[in-house]
Amino acid sequence: MDRDTATLHTTLGAELYRSLAGFRREVRRAVRSEFPAQLLTPSQVEVLGCVRRQPGINVRDAAAALRLAPNTVSTIVGQLVEIGFLRREPDPDDARSVCLRLTAAGHRAPARRDRSTQTVDRALESLDAEERAALARALPAFRHLVEVIAAGTPLP
Repeated sequence: MDRDTATLHTTLGAELYRSLAGFRREVRRAVRSEFPAQLLTPSQVEVLGCVRRQPGINVRDAAAALRLAPNTVSTIVGQLVEIGFLRREPDPDDARSVCLRLTAAGHRAPARRDRSTQTVDRALESLDAEERAALARALPAFRHLVEVIAAGTPLP
C-alpha cells in the first residue's frame, strides 16, 4: 500500500469512527430527551431482544449471538432477573445451564431499539433522495467492514 493510500485509509477510518460515534451519541440523546423515563441500558435492551428472538436461549449462546463475553451477559441477565424482566429456568438438556425467558414485564419493556429506529427514520425524512440513496448504497460495505473487524483485523 503506497503512502497516499495509507493516508486515505487512516483518514477515512478516523472520519468513519468519529461520524458513527457522533451518530450513536445523537440518537441516544434524542431518545433520552423524548423518553426520559427509559430505564434500560442499551446492553440490557440487546439481551432482552436476543431472548425475545430466541426464547429459552442460554447465557453462553446469547453471549455468542451478541458478540459479548459470557460473564458480561451473565451480569446483565442477573440485572434483568432482579428487575423482573427475565426469568431463569432449568435447561432440560443440561443440568448446569439455564434457559432464559422473558417475563410479562419483559414483554412490555420499552423497546429502545424501536424508538431509536423511529428517531433515525424521522431524521432520514429530512434528507433528500440522493443522500438517502447514498446511505443505502454504503450499507453493504459498512456491514462487510463490521464483519472484517469482528473477524479480527490484522494490524500492519
